[in-house]
Amino acid sequence: MNVERDVQLINAFEPKTASCVVLRVARLTLAIFVALVSLVCLCDALSAGRRQAQASNTAMMAQLPGQPPIDPCDLAQGIPARCRRPALTATKQITPEDPDTGSVVTITFVITGLGLKRLDVVLVQDVSGSMDERDTPDGRQRLEIAQEAAVTFVRQLSDTDRAGVVAYNDIAWLVQPLTSDKDDVTTAINGLPGTDTWTNIGAGLRAGYEELITSERYLTRTVKAIILLSDGGANRPTGDPECDPECYARYWATQAGTCGIMIYTIGLGQGVSEILMQDIADTSGGEYHFSPDGSDLGTIYQEIALELRNLVITDVLPPGVDLDCAQLPDSWGCITRSGYTTVTIPISDNQIMADDSHTVSFTTTVNLDPPHAYQVNATGSQICYDGAVITPCEEFENPTATVGGRMVTGVVFEDLTQDGHFDGNEGVLSGARVTASNGMTCETDSDGVYVFRTSEEPALDVALDVPDEYIATTSPVFYIDPVSGTYPDKDFGVYPVLDGISLTLLGMNPKPQYHDDSTTITYKVVNRDPDDPVLSGTIRISDSIDRTFVADDFALDPGGTETGSYSSFTVPRDISITLIAEAVVDKQGGLPVSARVISGPFCPVDIYEHDDSALDARPIYPGVPQIHDFYRPGDKDWVGLRLHPGEQSLYVFSARLLEPDGIDICLNLLGITTEECNASEVSIVKELSCIGGHVCDYYLQAKSSGLASGCGTDYELRVDKLALNHFIWLPVVLRNP
Repeated sequence: MNVERDVQLINAFEPKTASCVVLRVARLTLAIFVALVSLVCLCDALSAGRRQAQASNTAMMAQLPGQPPIDPCDLAQGIPARCRRPALTATKQITPEDPDTGSVVTITFVITGLGLKRLDVVLVQDVSGSMDERDTPDGRQRLEIAQEAAVTFVRQLSDTDRAGVVAYNDIAWLVQPLTSDKDDVTTAINGLPGTDTWTNIGAGLRAGYEELITSERYLTRTVKAIILLSDGGANRPTGDPECDPECYARYWATQAGTCGIMIYTIGLGQGVSEILMQDIADTSGGEYHFSPDGSDLGTIYQEIALELRNLVITDVLPPGVDLDCAQLPDSWGCITRSGYTTVTIPISDNQIMADDSHTVSFTTTVNLDPPHAYQVNATGSQICYDGAVITPCEEFENPTATVGGRMVTGVVFEDLTQDGHFDGNEGVLSGARVTASNGMTCETDSDGVYVFRTSEEPALDVALDVPDEYIATTSPVFYIDPVSGTYPDKDFGVYPVLDGISLTLLGMNPKPQYHDDSTTITYKVVNRDPDDPVLSGTIRISDSIDRTFVADDFALDPGGTETGSYSSFTVPRDISITLIAEAVVDKQGGLPVSARVISGPFCPVDIYEHDDSALDARPIYPGVPQIHDFYRPGDKDWVGLRLHPGEQSLYVFSARLLEPDGIDICLNLLGITTEECNASEVSIVKELSCIGGHVCDYYLQAKSSGLASGCGTDYELRVDKLALNHFIWLPVVLRNP
């Protein structure tokens, strides 16, 4: 009511009597009083409503559904059981698995779970007072532009996707629950009201999180996302001195990211808190987009729709796996930096929706140095739902290629001459089973050939499962030295037999080592004579250093089998062993029979491997010798000597060949002396000390300048500590010539 105008009207149309004037003034005063009382009541009601909304919002942020009260700024809260990601996986394969250096291999990705890639997206829309501003290029309200772009996004969703709508200002509320009905979603978007209130980004994120994770519309196998639009900074809720509005928003972004929800943030206008919006997106694995005036909102929503739909494989190939980027499709990404090649493989939406599995492959050349197993991808290889950042990505299993590794091969032949050698004109045995002590197994092909490829460098046993109708003429178990590369053929000889006796060496356990711990030899003896009643005899063991042992006596019925063992056998050096079964038929006039197995030489295992670099150096202690060998060409053995603070002495580093075999041995004390070599024994004498408050480590390298390796290269390495006063240093007088 305009009081001044009302008074003027009274003066113009009423008689000017004192009583009338008084009456009119009284009425006017009463009207003003009533208006003021009403205004005060209205303000109180609005204030109470806002306090109630803030209290409701504070209560909302004070407790997760189904959980005890929490501090909204405490990011270390429990994760709801529903927080899980879609079962989308990728498996990487390499063919062949055992290429040689320079071979072309095929890398294949098999992606499964594609049919499960349905989208659940909640649009979280800012409807605070600033969204009513008309500073867009065409003069429309910011909210109108945002509504139009959001409707365009919804129209791009597939029929199996679902969308929901949340509005927020001081508080947040669910406008449209998740639904696949696009008309309902667009109606909800177009009906969003503008309000003259503040901006509670955290409340909007929470409402979106609850609709995706804790509501009755939750689905396990969907890709979940929130698209958050705001034209300002977070300025609500207030009242908690320990948790400001931005802290509250970051908390719910973290909760969403923990549950695999990707949050895409859109900043509209110049008043946006871009740091906050970027942090929210980064925390959850989404992306931040900025629109200065809203003119490109439609494009931004389209980009987000594509990002949600795209599936991207990123494969990082290490140096030595050389890829020709020019051979790849134009839509793929390929870049090489510092020897590493990164391949980006996009999988289109049509492929995702049409198939439950999909396969993509490419070829590359493996130029890795043998003889090891290498993984053919490096750190950073992953499959991502949208190619954004960490959260929505999964690493895939790394296949291993045995590149130029140890190849063990040979022939299983019918040894007609029973001399243990494949003469070329003898028959072969196909389908024979050959096994290795590392678990590998194979069968001989039509030419009687078996092949093992392995990157393992320790010693290996390869054994033939001798068929029942055959007797082995060679050892049925070959001990493979721990040396890399391709070995001479390890042939197994067998011949058919109807009677007699057979002897099989089953193995030695544990593997012989350089120290004198005993190993157990196990064997099997079989009476193959179907007519004679009993075969009685003895198992003897002899070796190449003229030792003979009696393992056991046996007595076998026809067709009988006996497995025995000898557990006191030591292998102090590289030797061969011979098992002999000597038996006599237990009847009048019976003839002696025998069987023999020769195996070896056994190269005892270097128990200090791997010690091929200073980083892998094994400790050595003064006065305690170690036995090493050069298990492969170019092998280098490293040991480390540790001194404690205050120690100072003369140290003698020495190496002595145990069985000189035309090789030399070299020592090098890292950083202190040059290399010293000798044909049988070499030593270095140095005064070492440790000054300061920390331990001091010294490293010694032993190697051979030649390429000798394996049996016959074992040597003793030791360090001896001598007191300084054991030596008398005499002056040296230099004379002029």
